Amino acid sequence: MRILGTSLGTVVSIPTSGIIAGSLGWEAVFYIHGGLAILWCFLWAFLITDQVISISIYIKVTVCTYVPLFAPEPPDQSPLNFAQTSPPTQKRFLTQV
Repeated sequence: MRILGTSLGTVVSIPTSGIIAGSLGWEAVFYIHGGLAILWCFLWAFLITDQVISISIYIKVTVCTYVPLFAPEPPDQSPLNFAQTSPPTQKRFLTQV
């Protein structure tokens, strides 16, 4: 879903940039698209959750009990920790310093 939003933003912003720049000036393109990006961030922060089990006004209770049955288990270690503790990564870091 995140990739869809990125592509949709590109598809919408390219044609509207020319229209906005032609009518309001090139500075308005940055203000309008930046404002829309900030609005999108606030909406995302308040409406989207990583918790599958959390009950929300947007998700039915039956879905909240059904989805965890098929959700993958979270990894024991984050990829960043794994990369930092792997010997090849440590050796490459030492050769770059």
